[in-house]
Amino acid sequence: MAALAGGAWWLLDDAPSGGTRSTAPTPPSVSGTSSPAALQAASPGAAAIAPAGTGISAPGDPRAAADTDIPAGLTPEQYRELRATLADHPQRDAEIARVAAYLQFTAQWQAFLQRRAMGAIDDDLRALARTLDDGLGERLAQREMTAGEAAFVKAALLEVLQPDAAARDAALKAWRAEADAAARAAAPPPDAREADFARRQAALVAAWQALPPAQRDAQRLEAELEALRRSVFTTPPAGGNNPAGGAR
Repeated sequence: MAALAGGAWWLLDDAPSGGTRSTAPTPPSVSGTSSPAALQAASPGAAAIAPAGTGISAPGDPRAAADTDIPAGLTPEQYRELRATLADHPQRDAEIARVAAYLQFTAQWQAFLQRRAMGAIDDDLRALARTLDDGLGERLAQREMTAGEAAFVKAALLEVLQPDAAARDAALKAWRAEADAAARAAAPPPDAREADFARRQAALVAAWQALPPAQRDAQRLEAELEALRRSVFTTPPAGGNNPAGGAR
C-alpha cells in the first residue's frame, strides 16, 4: 500500500458501486500551495492530460505489466497494487476503472495547477481545463467530491475557459443549478416507514402519558416501542427499497 498510501485509497473503503462515499478530498487552492493528499495521489508530472483506456486484465495476467495497459497517471507498481487490492471486489473491473479514472483526474488537476501557476493561459492549459471540466460531473456523481469541492474546481476551470467575468459567473450559477438538480434526482426516495413509525410512536407515547402517574410503566413503554420498531422496519418499504436493511 505504500505507493498510494497518501493518495486515494480511501476510495476503496466504500467500494460497492453506487454506494455513498462519505470521505471526499478537499480541493487544493488555486495556487497549488495547499493541495491535499487525496489530490496528490498521482505524480503531478505524469503525462496524463488526456485519459487513457484502462485495459483491465485478471490478477497475475502478464498484460498487467504492459505499459499500454496502465491508465495514465499510474505507475506500473501502483496499478498492480490497485488490482491486487480489488481482486475480490464484487464489481472488480468497474471499481478498478473508477479508481483509475479518479487518479487520472487528480494527476490532470495537479498538472493544471502547475501550468496555471506559470501565469500564462495558453492553448495547452485550456485543453487541460476542458478535459477536467468534461470529467468533473462524473467525479461528483461518483461521490468522490462534495458539491462545494466540485464547485471550487469548476470555478478555477472557468477562470481559464471563460475570460469574461459576467459570463463566468453566469456559467458557474448554471452549473450549480444543474448539479443540484442532478443530486436531487439521484437521491433515494423517502422511506414511508419512517413517517409511519413516527406517527405510531407518538400515539404510543401519548397514550402512556395519559395514564395516571402510578400506572406509567416505563419498561412496558420501552418494550412496546421496540416491538413497534421491529414490526415497521422488518417490513420492506413499497417498491422493495429497504435502505434500513431490515430490523433496526
